Amino acid sequence: MSAEDPDNAAEGSVWEHSPAQLRERLREAVGADSYRAIAARFGNNPEWVRFQLHTLNPSARFLSGVCDLYGISGDWLLLGRGPKRREGCGAGGPLV
Repeated sequence: MSAEDPDNAAEGSVWEHSPAQLRERLREAVGADSYRAIAARFGNNPEWVRFQLHTLNPSARFLSGVCDLYGISGDWLLLGRGPKRREGCGAGGPLV
């Protein structure tokens, strides 16, 4: 496998946590929420949300917002490590 093909990289490589795995965890984090519902929570438009969920490089604002709004652990979202939910944090708070 080559370093230029992160979605198909071998275990233990620099791409062990591939963009495809991040997209899967993002979809799991937002659950069945529609683009429109997610956009309303962010105060943005549904097309922006669609782009963020399908791009190889979602913005830091989107990633941190998913963690804040859905009570998700950053380690779990970015790396797939640890518990999905942050300890003592409920989902649904405002994005600051």
